[in-house]
Amino acid sequence: MYAAIDPGQAGGVAWIDRNGVVQAEKMPDTDIDFKELLVKIRTDNQDLSVAYELTGGYMPGNSGPSAAKFARHCGMIEGVLIGMAIPTEPVTAVTWQRAIPGLPAKPNTKGITDTAKKRILNQHKNARKNAIKSYVQMRFPHLKVTLKTADALGVLVWLMERRKA
Repeated sequence: MYAAIDPGQAGGVAWIDRNGVVQAEKMPDTDIDFKELLVKIRTDNQDLSVAYELTGGYMPGNSGPSAAKFARHCGMIEGVLIGMAIPTEPVTAVTWQRAIPGLPAKPNTKGITDTAKKRILNQHKNARKNAIKSYVQMRFPHLKVTLKTADALGVLVWLMERRKA
C-alpha cells in the first residue's frame, strides 16, 4: 500500500488503509507523534511504500532560522522512514501537481515591481492551494480535507495514478 507526505508543520500525511480507504491527517505536532503515526499506518500495511514531497533548500525571503528548522524537520521525516526501512520515493511539487487537473497557470511577473510580484505570486499560490484542495475534496468526499492535508492527498493521487500505469 501507499502513503504520501507533505513535509512541514503545515503539511500532512495521507495513506490507503488495509480496506482500501484513503485516510489523511495533519502533520503530527512532534517527531515521536510522527513516528507513531507511521507505525500505525505500517501496522495496517506491511508492504508500505511512501512518496514524499521533495522540498528545496533556502527560499529567498525566508529567515535563516526558519529554513534551518524546516530542513531539520524534513531530515527527521527521512530519518524515520529510513530507520523503519520503508521504501521511499521523493517527488517534486511540479511533478505531483501534474496529476491534479485544472491548476491555475503561473502568472507572468516579468517587468513588474517586487512588491506587485510578491502580491501576484501570493495570490497565485492561494489559488493553486485552493484548487488542489477542491480537487481532492471531490476525489475523496468521505474525508474532511483541509489545507494541511490537501497536498499530501495530492501526492497520494500522483502515486496512485503512477502505480496504475
